[in-house]
Amino acid sequence: MRYSSKDTNIIDCGTKIKQAHGFYKGRELIIKDSMSFLAGGLSALPKMFKEASGDISLEKECFPHNLINESNFQSLWPIDYLNSYKDKETLIANATKIGAIRDNKFDCKMYATHYCNRDVDVLRSCFEAFRNLVFNEFNLDVYRFLSISSLSLAFQHNEGCFDDCFEMNSVLLGFLREGTVGGRVMTRDNQKHHIKHKIADFDAVSLYPSAMSELQGYVKGKAKLFKESIPSDADYYVARVRFNSISINRHFPLLSFYQNGSRNFTNDIAKRTMIVGKQALEDIERFQGAKYTIIEGIYWNEGFNNQITKTIRKMFNARLQYKAEGNPLQNVLKLMMNSSYGKLLMKPIVKKKVFVSGGQKKIDEYTRKNIHRMISRTPISDKIALFEEHKSLTQHFSPIHLGIQILDSSKHIMNRVMCLAEDINADIWYQDTDSMHIDYDAVPRLANAYRDAYNKELIGKQMGQFHVDFDLKGSEGNIYAKESIFLGKKSYLDVLACDGNDVEGLHIRMKGIPSKLLEEDAYNKYLKLFNGQSMSFDLTELCSININSKSQSVSKRSSFKRNVSF
Repeated sequence: MRYSSKDTNIIDCGTKIKQAHGFYKGRELIIKDSMSFLAGGLSALPKMFKEASGDISLEKECFPHNLINESNFQSLWPIDYLNSYKDKETLIANATKIGAIRDNKFDCKMYATHYCNRDVDVLRSCFEAFRNLVFNEFNLDVYRFLSISSLSLAFQHNEGCFDDCFEMNSVLLGFLREGTVGGRVMTRDNQKHHIKHKIADFDAVSLYPSAMSELQGYVKGKAKLFKESIPSDADYYVARVRFNSISINRHFPLLSFYQNGSRNFTNDIAKRTMIVGKQALEDIERFQGAKYTIIEGIYWNEGFNNQITKTIRKMFNARLQYKAEGNPLQNVLKLMMNSSYGKLLMKPIVKKKVFVSGGQKKIDEYTRKNIHRMISRTPISDKIALFEEHKSLTQHFSPIHLGIQILDSSKHIMNRVMCLAEDINADIWYQDTDSMHIDYDAVPRLANAYRDAYNKELIGKQMGQFHVDFDLKGSEGNIYAKESIFLGKKSYLDVLACDGNDVEGLHIRMKGIPSKLLEEDAYNKYLKLFNGQSMSFDLTELCSININSKSQSVSKRSSFKRNVSF
């Protein structure tokens, strides 16, 4: 950015830069975040795009970040200098392959340069393959978009999914945003659990595409206001409701509110006022016996555009066909289907960032002209400054009510299965949006009850169905968790086994803590946390590099600890 001949505009999301736009020697440069299109690590791309990556393979990521510093990164290191590095043997093996070990010394710069170049080659070839697949199938150029969500939204537009549907902004948009609730993530009764019998990971098949396929369509027309009662001709509505009581307490309650910075799903909703969509209100009445009073809301009564149901089924069926053929386009379709709803719910962009280069005189001039919208000015060097500015909210429009339709439909799919499971005493211990940990032996009983209740098959690989989805390398037969420790949201351990051989393994997850820091003696770590102990993890053990998103400076951390307790 220091070489840009004009101002550089930045589009970011939290600490991640989505796009940087500037000029170098009169040429326009646009830098995009490839992970916004292809989620997951670089190591997954060669498998996803086999033909494009050819015989390139990515070895285990291995670089001694903790040992490198400003004075030694260009020098040759004695091999003994690597003794304190955990993956010394892997590092030496990788370095030997490329000739970065000479005279019993390690050439750090050569090693880093080789693997940076190799990573860029893999990313370029795989991303170009991705671009060509999208263009040939959908006649869309990924370079015109910021993310897979915006690409998928454009495809839906071209299919006519949004014909006669309207966007909104200002007060209406703010009202609807309060009714936007993502997937439920919680342990049973919001408590810790240590389970010592067989558990199944029961996953919904393509939950959000399934939610779209079950809609009558996207609601058409402009929103209209109502007070005190829902109009009889309303096709869809979002209402402000005061809940008077509920008659059925659930282990996994249907409604939630924010508490201490996180969303809390609770049975304690009596006397609370919430903004809920049509499907969510019908579910809380049906599955928890809620009594409520309507205060106000907005509704639509001009019917539905059902093109989305046709489009999403077409994409789902095409993906099944491509997957059977081994065509990498199946990965593209999967990404597009799973992300297509996200853009409908996009929050307004309230800030923008601009790099201004050209010296102090130009920086001061830009400051004077834009002082009325400036939030901060951060010096990067004597010639560059980063400006953060307010952006007008009146420019933000969103069809957020269509996103609420999808979110509520997805939760309805989960509610009808999970509430039925509770009704027949099939114990569920944990839910994360589209999956649940349920007693293994209860699954057939739940499938039978579901068939009787809804005249549908629960287990299968079609939209709206569920399947057991544990993964254990080297296993044969059915996979299950023979023991599980559930600590809290996105924090649990499964001891996996199978009924076809003696292979066992661990499935571990802890929000905010990389799995590599948990792998050593993982079971005992989770057991200690379950028993109330606090633990500290130093994230610099994996990578000490720190990128300051405000100043765009790169530094090295000596310590970055996270304390965890439940």
